Amino acid sequence: MSASIGMAFSRRDQALIHLASVKTTLWNIYSAHACWDWPTPKVPDGRLAGQDYDWRDHGDQVLTTIRLLCQDLHRMLTLPGSSRARHRVTKHGNQEAKKIDTVRIKLHHSIYRRVSTLTKLCERFKRQGLPPNEATRIRQWERMVTERIGTSRIRISLD
Repeated sequence: MSASIGMAFSRRDQALIHLASVKTTLWNIYSAHACWDWPTPKVPDGRLAGQDYDWRDHGDQVLTTIRLLCQDLHRMLTLPGSSRARHRVTKHGNQEAKKIDTVRIKLHHSIYRRVSTLTKLCERFKRQGLPPNEATRIRQWERMVTERIGTSRIRISLD
């Protein structure tokens, strides 16, 4: 019993670490799009230079996408579990597990669409003069978010 409780607390701690990582990474993505000052490129390279670009709208789009991503993640993490014995043995439990898994898959797809939207916004940002090395950093953050969510480390730690 003591070992079981200890393992449960360890899984909970790991889930909290992963959630904190996702939260920090999403904040970095938003900060990169909304707060960094890239009105003109440092070295002229033929890009648009963002003179007439609506930066506030761009930041708002990023924030809205991140908010929707977080809502999907919250919904996914608060879904009931579907891996109990009753979900495998009983007919009613099996039907319940299929419904839960269907919702979980839809939420995963929705989260990936949100990250894809962030990627498209980064591409738009690059056309306005964002240096490639900074775009690579943003892409790295996007990849970190999808790795944390995609491998279900958070959910596995909570189960």
